[in-house]
Amino acid sequence: MVPFVILFSIKLALVTTMCFGLLVILSLTEVTRYLTVETRSDMLVDNASQSDKLNVNIDIIFRKLPCEIISLDVQNVLGAHEVDIKGSLVKRRLS
Repeated sequence: MVPFVILFSIKLALVTTMCFGLLVILSLTEVTRYLTVETRSDMLVDNASQSDKLNVNIDIIFRKLPCEIISLDVQNVLGAHEVDIKGSLVKRRLS
């Protein structure tokens, strides 16, 4: 009876240790993914209606970027690309 109990205890300790190791690995993986910065330079707008144009209001602050460099490009679902849209785009220098 004693060898069975010892063998069962060793197997249980091994499974517990493996589960704990897996828990540590998964936790560290999630923490590193959370702390990793992902930069994206695109914005997608889904237009549910069938109108040709969509009014988009954006308020973006670039503290160290000159106004002359900033431009706005638009691309629709079909791939038509318009570069440097002027329209009612207002650029204001921060003091």
